[in-house]
Amino acid sequence: RPTPSTQSWTCKRARPLRLLPLVASTSPKGRGKSLTATFLALPLGELSPQVTERARMLHRSEFMQQYLEAGKVVTTHGVRGEMKLELWCDGVDFLKKVGRLYPSAQGGKAYKILSIRPQGQMALLQLEGVSDMDAARALRGQVFYFDRNDATLPAGRWYVADLIGCEVRDADTGKVYGVVTSVNHPGAQDIYTVKAPGGKEYMFPGVDAFLKERNPPEGYLLVTPIPG
Repeated sequence: RPTPSTQSWTCKRARPLRLLPLVASTSPKGRGKSLTATFLALPLGELSPQVTERARMLHRSEFMQQYLEAGKVVTTHGVRGEMKLELWCDGVDFLKKVGRLYPSAQGGKAYKILSIRPQGQMALLQLEGVSDMDAARALRGQVFYFDRNDATLPAGRWYVADLIGCEVRDADTGKVYGVVTSVNHPGAQDIYTVKAPGGKEYMFPGVDAFLKERNPPEGYLLVTPIPG
């Protein structure tokens, strides 16, 4: 997995869901009734080009993924219910501030984090209600999620799940280069992979000289190409 990002708080492996209003209608009388909508939740890769284009015209903040992956329980630790968590987010300090975890991408029962501490590249996690080895063993393989409302990101930082699918545009001309398909952090800065309309992939660094603006709520990034 990529290491935690310096430019965007990473939620690794998070598969972005698009909640798209497909149908909006009023009651047969049509008066004095509020507008209702039906939503469809699909991974980005399963959207048709027509639906994807419609998604870009919508305000992305209305369908950005609410629950993001925190990590996966790989084994138990000790006899008092501690678990070893493979981290899929920006680490122990981040999860301490979040304070609670959920068992599915739709939320569900909230588990209060009683304690969490680093152990190598992983974390030792203790959840409320998980007090012995049997209870911890039952959660082996469980992926836990956090609610984005429980976290506060510094200004200018975004979850990788929010950046995936954003359109990449030229800051000067408005030309569209493609959409972001991945963000990794192999070294000093983030590396963005962009897929062009014709299928070709490009990579660019997430540095100020190149990346001028990130605006996931509106679904775009602005870049200034580096000569050569």
